[in-house]
Amino acid sequence: RVDETLDCENGSYTVGSATIRDVHPQKLLSFGDVLVRSSNICMAKLGQRMGKKNLYDGLRSLGIGEITGVELAGESKGILRRLENWAPVDTLTHSFGQGFSMTALQLVQAYSPLANGGLLVRPTLVKGSNRPAARVMTPETARSISDILRGVIEDEHGTGHKAAIRGMQVRGKTGTAQ
Repeated sequence: RVDETLDCENGSYTVGSATIRDVHPQKLLSFGDVLVRSSNICMAKLGQRMGKKNLYDGLRSLGIGEITGVELAGESKGILRRLENWAPVDTLTHSFGQGFSMTALQLVQAYSPLANGGLLVRPTLVKGSNRPAARVMTPETARSISDILRGVIEDEHGTGHKAAIRGMQVRGKTGTAQ
């Protein structure tokens, strides 16, 4: 739930031999603030709650780990290991975007449901191409997440202030490569 409160462990969370850290330690945050403030810890906790199969299925539903099918030869499918090859830590790290890779085109496709009422729209270079869309989330979920991602740019605690464009509503999400 958007209003759910999550414990960010004041910046350090250990599971087994893995320790997840947040750049900006927090105690309690709403789900929306978890995204706005970019808490790896709380995203890892949400991934644990989902379980590795649901997380994997969710990533796949957004097209991660497969080609988009755009009309160009040689497209990369990125890297998303098969579920049976995930280490225990992968559920934690994949939840906040580490441990897999995608192309810029796949990233655009993965965000498309937020701009299209929950429909994943496959990219095309051919004007008028009719590529089928797939419902991957409800319109309400898409709208809620889109509103939260606006906060990443506009909220005083948001991590994406540099992406702001005067006179435009911008949504975004920052990330930390490792």
